[in-house]
Amino acid sequence: MSGNSFHFVGDKFYVLYGIEEVALHLVVSPAALIAAAVVAFLTVLISAWIPSRRATRVTAIEAIRQSEDINIRAEQVKTSPVVQKLFGLEGTLAGKHFKRNRRRYRATVISLFASVVLFIAASSFCRYLNDLAVGVLENYDYDIRCRWTEFETDRGETYSLEQAAENLAATEGVACCSAVREYSADKEISWNQIPEETREKLQKEYEEDSVFPLMVRICGIDSRTYETYLKKTGLSVSGFDETAWKENGGHEPSRFPGIVMAETNTYNSTSQRYEKNMLLEDSMKTLTLQTLDLEIGAFVDSLPFGLNQESSNTVFVVYPMEVFRSMEPLFEDDGAVSEMIYFKTTDHRTGMENLKQTAKENGIPENWLYDVSADYEENENLVIIIRVFSYGFIILISLISLANVFNTISTGILLRRREFAMLRSVGMTEKGINRMLSYECMLYGGKALLYGLPVSFGITWVIFRIVMNVYDTGFYLPWTSVMIAVGSVFFVVFATMLYARGKIKRENLIDALKNENY
Repeated sequence: MSGNSFHFVGDKFYVLYGIEEVALHLVVSPAALIAAAVVAFLTVLISAWIPSRRATRVTAIEAIRQSEDINIRAEQVKTSPVVQKLFGLEGTLAGKHFKRNRRRYRATVISLFASVVLFIAASSFCRYLNDLAVGVLENYDYDIRCRWTEFETDRGETYSLEQAAENLAATEGVACCSAVREYSADKEISWNQIPEETREKLQKEYEEDSVFPLMVRICGIDSRTYETYLKKTGLSVSGFDETAWKENGGHEPSRFPGIVMAETNTYNSTSQRYEKNMLLEDSMKTLTLQTLDLEIGAFVDSLPFGLNQESSNTVFVVYPMEVFRSMEPLFEDDGAVSEMIYFKTTDHRTGMENLKQTAKENGIPENWLYDVSADYEENENLVIIIRVFSYGFIILISLISLANVFNTISTGILLRRREFAMLRSVGMTEKGINRMLSYECMLYGGKALLYGLPVSFGITWVIFRIVMNVYDTGFYLPWTSVMIAVGSVFFVVFATMLYARGKIKRENLIDALKNENY
């Protein structure tokens, strides 16, 4: 498995060293092999020594009489009348078998319990590890960006941002495009304007300051991206009626309600962890900015396409493009407005080449285009490495658990040859034996899940608390893994039962009755 993992991700390890020529290959350590062999040998030795030591303490007469093996009172194997009613004689026999052989039954349930806990805990650990890697690393929702400055064409016409975005969006391989005009301003706000939870986190870093430094980014986005954004955030289009605003003459642009995203994910040097902070009270109705009083229409937790960028201590205010343009004369420094076009492509390399060709045909300088995905593939490679080894670890754990369960259950069934032969000899049909084993499977799986799921959820909570020490995230349970674990437990138990039952069915009844291994 290690060899296969290195085969797929060995050439991506350069992200850890910063040298593209670095590639890792599998190297087998003799010391590790010897250590593994020694551990395996000691495990087998101890496993054989414990029962042999117990056997030496039993006298010959006791061994023949099996008084130690069968030492139980009638009331100890009493089963519930409900079992008799629901599952008949077969269910009653299965219940008595469990009570009579508690040690063997307990070993099987513990094996299944360990399998469930290992699988769900490993899945939770890998999920949180992956989320941590994705959340901490810079992540953009676009592949290519184009910085823009309006200019005149050879015919004396102004080439606007919207025109450029429309022409470039028609390029083959471009899946999504947005045009953005943005104005950024520094602002100092009083601490009482910040939510109490955030204030408690950040005041330690700004103990000497009476105000909090805030960056406000006012963004205007094209109408198509704006409409998509409204649908994505679930906001009512009627509450942000650009048409009605135009019909009223477009006066008082700051009164057009802006959409505010005030949540950031930043590193707190005091707590030494990444934290999600809400920078403004969600009850605020107006954000005062220099010469503007911006009306807040809604607070959201996501940004439109192209603006999904991590920024420390930053609040985004989003408007339709026409509203933003009408606001520009009110900005203190109109020259501070920047323009950008963002692209999502089916393949960033091919898309970049096609966009360069389109830009050339439209008289747009090619060097205005920048392939962001090419630079940030290093981050993606690190995430891929984590995912490959995480899922490889889950698969390895699952295989070990399955092998352990299969061996425990099949061995237990095969050791009961004599019991099944006796039941067949007194008239129990194959259908009856199958019903009895099916009930046993339900008991095995049910008991394992009854204990395994709560313990797994507890371990998931512990993993969540550990991750919270370095990164703000929410608690969630790996429900997909839980469903897989539940289904796998019953599948493995029933499949193992069928396998062992098939081997027993082929045996001669008289030979099985002579078997003294049970």
